[in-house]
Order: sequence, then C-alpha cells, then structure tokens
Amino acid sequence: MKVVTVDFGATNAKIHKVSFDGEKLKLTEIARFETRGQYIPTKNRDILLWNLPKFYDIVHEILRSLKDVQGVSFSSWGVDFALFDDWGRLVMLPYHYRDERTAGVMEKFLTSFDKRRLYQITGIQFMPINTLYQLYSMVISDDPLLKISSKLLLIADAFVYWFSGEMVSEYTLASTSQMLELNTKNWSREIVNAIGIDEKLLPDVVKPGTVIGKCKCGDMKVIVSALHDTAAAVLSVPFDDKGIFISSGTWSIIGVERAEPIVTDKAFEGGFTNEGGFGNVIRFSKNTTGMWILEECNKHLKKDYAKIIEMARAAQTSKWIDPDHPIFQKPGNMVSKISKWLEESGQGNFQSEAELFRIIFESLAFNYAFVIENLERVTGEEFRTIHIVGGGARNDFLNQLTANVTGKVVTAGPFEATSIGNALGQLIALGEISDVQEAREVVKNSFHILEYTPKDSETWREKYIIWEEKVKKDQQIF
Repeated sequence: MKVVTVDFGATNAKIHKVSFDGEKLKLTEIARFETRGQYIPTKNRDILLWNLPKFYDIVHEILRSLKDVQGVSFSSWGVDFALFDDWGRLVMLPYHYRDERTAGVMEKFLTSFDKRRLYQITGIQFMPINTLYQLYSMVISDDPLLKISSKLLLIADAFVYWFSGEMVSEYTLASTSQMLELNTKNWSREIVNAIGIDEKLLPDVVKPGTVIGKCKCGDMKVIVSALHDTAAAVLSVPFDDKGIFISSGTWSIIGVERAEPIVTDKAFEGGFTNEGGFGNVIRFSKNTTGMWILEECNKHLKKDYAKIIEMARAAQTSKWIDPDHPIFQKPGNMVSKISKWLEESGQGNFQSEAELFRIIFESLAFNYAFVIENLERVTGEEFRTIHIVGGGARNDFLNQLTANVTGKVVTAGPFEATSIGNALGQLIALGEISDVQEAREVVKNSFHILEYTPKDSETWREKYIIWEEKVKKDQQIF
C-alpha cells in the first residue's frame, strides 16, 4: 500500500511517498519547495500573501506523474484561508497570518463579545492571527472580497477541493479558527453572527479519516487525514504512557491529548487551547514560538544549521529573551530586534553570533519549561516524558537543554512527523491500520527514537528561575 502526503509548512512544503508493508512505514521524499509568504504592493501598503496557485502547480505536476499510489492527503498550518466565488474560482491570493491587517482587531471584537464566553464555546487560545479576527478585519474594513465570496476554505481544505472537486472543512483544521463549537464540533452560529458573515460561507465539517473521492489527476483517492499539520504530527507521537508532546517547527506546540476539553478559569487565564485531534481526542496545548526566531535571524546571518548548533554549544550566556514577546512575532531584522530587546530589558547586548544563538536556544528551552509547568498546573497531572516530533526534533542541543531545564526525559522523533501522521490517517481511512493505537505501534516499529535524560538539573533550575524573574515576571498566572 502506497500513499502520498503533501505537507505545507509556513516556510517550506514537503511531498513524500509512504509505503506500508503491514508492519513498517517507509518514507521517500519526492519534492521540497519554499512556501514563504510574499509582499505585494497595494494603494495603501504592501500586503503579505501566500502564492497558493504556485504551490498547486508544483503539486499537480508531481501527482499526475505518480503511479501505483492508493491515496493522497494534504496538511497545512491553521487559521489562514482562501475565498472562492460562486463559480469555484479563487478570488484572491490568501493573506498570510503575519500580515498586519489583524492589528488591534481581536481587541475590537472582544469589546462586543464576552471573552470568557468565547473561550467557553470554542476552547481556543486567543491569538490575533485566528481566522475569526482575520474575517472580522474584512468585515469592519468593508472589504469588497467578502461580497463576491461564497465559500471559505482553510489552506489544506483548498487543496482537497482543487484535487477532488469537493468543498469541505476538515475538523482538526477548522478547530484552529476559534469559530467551532467544542460540543457540537460544528460552526458556532453565535460567533458567525457576531462576526457579521453569512453562515453559508463556511463548508460542512467532516471528520479526519474520511475518503472524499477520486483525485482529478490520478487513480488515487483524495482523503482528508488530519489536515492540520500539528494534529497529523501528534498522531505520529510514539506514546508509551501519558506524556507531553512538542511539535517543533516554526512554531512549537506544547500539549497533551485528552478525551475532553478543559475550559476552566486556569486554562483560560493560562492561554491554553483545545484543538481537534485524530480519533476523537482533544489536543490541549499552547502555541509558542519555535524555530521562527532562528529562521529570521539566519535570513541575515546565512549560517549552516549544523554550524549554528556547534557555535551555540560552545558559547555561554547569562542573557535571555522571551520568545513569545510581540516584538518577535512579525517578519523583519530579527538580530536587531533581539539586540533591542536585550538592551531595553537591561541585560546589555550579545557579544558574538555564537552567544546570540545560545540566547535563542536557552530561551526556547526555558519557555518550554514555563509552558509545561503551567500545563501541569491546569491539568492537575505530572508528566514524566516529553516527546518532541517534527523538524525541530533534529536539534540534539535543544533537546538536551529541554531535558536539563524540565528535569524530564525527552524523546526525539520521528522527524517527519506531519507526513507520517498524514500517512497514518490515510491508512486508517483505507482500512490498512485499525486505529490510533496500532498506528503508534507502527511508528515504533518503523523509526529510531532518540532519548535524552536530564543533566545538571539543579544548575539549570537555578538558571530557569533567573530567566523567569527577568523575562516572565509579569506573566505569572497561578
């Protein structure tokens, strides 16, 4: 059995052919291409967009060349969307979530909709980039695109439509929008009305693991696996017992799987989110900054990734940043932003590129520990193991730092977690794998998982306390 996975990430896309012999998976990378947003000038300002037709062209050429493949599914980041008219035409290149059109929009929406009520309905973390606020920005600016649009499709949903002809909204992806009801797993009429859009704009929600139909450019079936990249990645986590996952990429999503959502006051105050997972579970988690800061720094510094890790490992620092601070969330000269943040926080500037990299990695590890401590407070549970999956799991230096700071065992792998989870969801839909538990046994049989045990935890705990006091002193919630 062979399936194809198309994973659209925020910086690049990967296409894999995945073979399954009944016991093990084998991944073969077919293609990889850049997906970064691009600025396009308008009358008022340059706007940041995704060139979706370009991505489609590349994927189409590859899919039409493949033989002996039974299924294909797509995955993407959440929140961003494409709009289509009555004839099924894309009306405009989709906005990038880092475009400035949502500045202040969340706050404006929440003046007329109770924040606690919104969390009770959706269970979703409050982020200005959420689909809700992107849509509301169009409503309050009287954007003419809304007047000619008849359907909204999130990014991976758009590719399902282009390759199958069916317009649906897959549950795990839709759950990132902050417009889906936790209880019904369908669009909230109350929220839709508050935004001021037509309910018909939103397609029917379908479960992950649904076969949609025949692919337009081959004999394979189009399947909605878990279309949200993190939901797919978490499906590939080789849990032995209850544990914490970190899906590590441009973003780091830190959380646990649960049978039911948590919408308590502590969850609300802590900024945790309840997103959909494969197999009728909730991913109770928090989105934090991942490799984004390093990626933006490296646009300027242009260093080999292995060299960056080597330099950081050899350096020392007593300076740190808050990776989740708003100053680091928009594109720009990230090296200058870090320099400015350090100076303004009274720490002085970094003295070398090596120290800069060390600052980034230590700050990420400290931030992971901060989120994990709050996660354990909210759930009332203590976890012994952290499972890091995704591209960032290749960073053995950060993996070891995370073990040291948290005092927990860290496992790393699989690295191509989203593609693997995408394939597993397809194989479950096609009846080749029975359920999620069997899928995770397949992962253990197929991939080498690395393990990191804590070292010098007392020393690192002392450093963490200093970081917390310097960086997070105004964010202590519990």
